[in-house]
This record gives sequence, C-alpha cells and structure tokens, in this order.
Amino acid sequence: MFYVSLQIKCEVAEEAYLQDELSGTISYADIIDLVRKEMSIPSALLEHLAYRVGKTLIEAFSRIHSVNVRIDKENPPCGVSAESIGVECEIHKDM
Repeated sequence: MFYVSLQIKCEVAEEAYLQDELSGTISYADIIDLVRKEMSIPSALLEHLAYRVGKTLIEAFSRIHSVNVRIDKENPPCGVSAESIGVECEIHKDM
C-alpha cells in the first residue's frame, strides 16, 4: 500500500477566487487521475516514482510552478519494523 501526498504551487486566476469557477484553477479529480496512472507503472525506487509523478503533473498543467511529492510505502520490506517509510521531493517547472 502506498500513500501519496502533494503540495502544488500554481497560478490561480480570479475566476476561482472571485467567481468560484473551476476554470480559474486545476481540478483535483484531474490531478488524482494522473497520479493513479503514474502509480500503476512499476518502479523500483520511490525517488523515481515521486519525480515521475511531479514531472507528469507539471507537464500536464501549465498553471503548476512546482510540486512537492511525498510517497510512503506501508510495511516496507527493509528488515526493520516500521509502519511506513517514504521519500519526499520537490520538482520545479524548470527541472
């Protein structure tokens, strides 16, 4: 089981702030769909997966400037008792 946490820095247009319109921001549903697709692709390293998730979101949504991605793996096979172990990275548009 994996847990994905995102913090996204993006431009938000006044349509979102003033008129409560989705057209001024990014749909969470669209973000979730892309994250699910990336999570379904096998990867040996959480670092690689986190980078891929962030890069995919930045490429898909021009409003995004950077994404902080944290991925935690529940009950990791690492020889110690741990509820979860994870990685966190920040991906910028210019990376």
